[in-house]
Amino acid sequence: MSSNDVPSAPAAHSPAEASSSGERCAANIGPAERRKRLRVGLVAVGVCTLASAVLIADGAPRWWRLALVLPWWTAALGIFQARAQVCVAFAARGVRQLGSEREAQPPGELAAIRREAGRVHLRSLLAAVVLTTLTVAWP
Repeated sequence: MSSNDVPSAPAAHSPAEASSSGERCAANIGPAERRKRLRVGLVAVGVCTLASAVLIADGAPRWWRLALVLPWWTAALGIFQARAQVCVAFAARGVRQLGSEREAQPPGELAAIRREAGRVHLRSLLAAVVLTTLTVAWP
């Protein structure tokens, strides 16, 4: 271990889940922001489910159901951001909001936050593709 590899003190906020490499990522959103994202995600799931049911029951052409990929992505993004405690927009801007005030993300945490934001984007995209595929494939 070099002199630059000194372990840092534990963060004052709760860390997000460990990544696949075992690295812990600090959160860039606090409990209130996580609740907002979860609420958006759950409402979007409800809207997408209802829209899928209506399109299927109405016998709409399957290609119309492809339009649901963006709402499904929004739903997944909200849920995965809340779960990972990482806002992808904040990560891109290098800020965090753990309480009522927005502040700059500490430079030592920014790279890990941005990696986690990338994983959140990828999971959300994959979930949206799978859910849209199921919606289109339904008879």
